Amino acid sequence: MSPEEAISLLKRTQEALKLEGNLRLYKICSNSCQTLSAFNKIYLAKDLRDLDFDHSNLPLQRSLGVCWDLHTDSFTFRVNIDEKPYTRRGVLPVVNGLYDPLGFATPVTIGGKLLFRQAMVEPVEWDQPLPDDFHSNFISWRETVTYLEGVNIPRTYCFPTSTKGSPIDLFVFSDASEKAIAVVAYLRTVDEDGRSNLGFVMGKTKVAPKRNHTIPSLELHVYAAVMDEEVFETVLGELEFELDRVTLFTDRLQ
Repeated sequence: MSPEEAISLLKRTQEALKLEGNLRLYKICSNSCQTLSAFNKIYLAKDLRDLDFDHSNLPLQRSLGVCWDLHTDSFTFRVNIDEKPYTRRGVLPVVNGLYDPLGFATPVTIGGKLLFRQAMVEPVEWDQPLPDDFHSNFISWRETVTYLEGVNIPRTYCFPTSTKGSPIDLFVFSDASEKAIAVVAYLRTVDEDGRSNLGFVMGKTKVAPKRNHTIPSLELHVYAAVMDEEVFETVLGELEFELDRVTLFTDRLQ
């Protein structure tokens, strides 16, 4: 969407909300200074109102719980891990404290979920200290979470202009182990020189069940292949353009 299209859409939305429900649309933010400049500053997000758009870098914004760096137009993380008691009750909010709806951080967050399942096996109450042999693993995992602040994921799928008109393929991969199940989806186009360009769409993980499933059953009809289909349906419902081909992969079938 061009800045002109964004400005037109926002202004028409403002007018419709005002006429239909006497509502005011504000806290507007954009990675385009041209778009921001088109609105009275009272309608902008609070920390954008005092900026000189010609000379200031646009700051980090939170959009639906996700950190959006307007300057680089990418998603990132701001990690704030408070000191909690070393108990089940204290560990749980740390493990669940990172909001990641698109699954950017799943390679990290799944480690915390596995650790918490380990903590649930320990013969202690919710507010009793966990064993010392669990502590070093938990501290090591918690440090890896802080490294996410150096991760930046482009907001757009970053397809070069040379790929315009190229078929758009969706690939969804799933895999399973005795510990966890994971699914990831990518979009692919091919440019004029035959180079593939990939865009991350969505990732999802879950802890594998404790029951005695074989790896093939986890990968196929029990969990991984089902998650494969769920992610495909989610992506298909959200994308606003047509796909030329969709391929779902597991270790056992294609």
